[in-house]
Amino acid sequence: MTHVRLFDSDYTFFGKIYGQWDNSWGDDLDMFYGAGYLGWSGSWGFFKPYIGLHNQSGDYVSQKYGQTSGWNGYVIGWTAAYNFNLFGEDFVLSDWNEIELDRNDAYTEQQFGRNGLNGGLTLAWKFYPRWKATVTYRYFANKLGYDGYGDQMIYMVGYSF
Repeated sequence: MTHVRLFDSDYTFFGKIYGQWDNSWGDDLDMFYGAGYLGWSGSWGFFKPYIGLHNQSGDYVSQKYGQTSGWNGYVIGWTAAYNFNLFGEDFVLSDWNEIELDRNDAYTEQQFGRNGLNGGLTLAWKFYPRWKATVTYRYFANKLGYDGYGDQMIYMVGYSF
């Protein structure tokens, strides 16, 4: 996601693009455009809410509604992080969340709902100067070709170059 500050303020124009290819329900490219706010940040972390329009490009074709491509409703979301220290160790609790509203009819059919949810809650432990371990609770509803609510856990050890 890219935020561009408007007139030296904490208000922004933002854009986000992501895609999924070679999956069981068709290729999909999602583009969000809208307004955000960057004013809630400090040494404690940040909270960056946004609201936008959703444009979608996909190869799924509904027999009843046609292609999924084009106008695909709205998105409300945020990214957030909270930095803290516990037992002398550095941690970050972060979250990203997207709520998709009023999707087009073909995408609604493909993703099993007029509205959808997409996000992840992550705990990261910075256990050595360039090393970290993370665990993410990934959640989604009527998204990623999944009917209803779905979730998974993602574990990672990483090195910062």
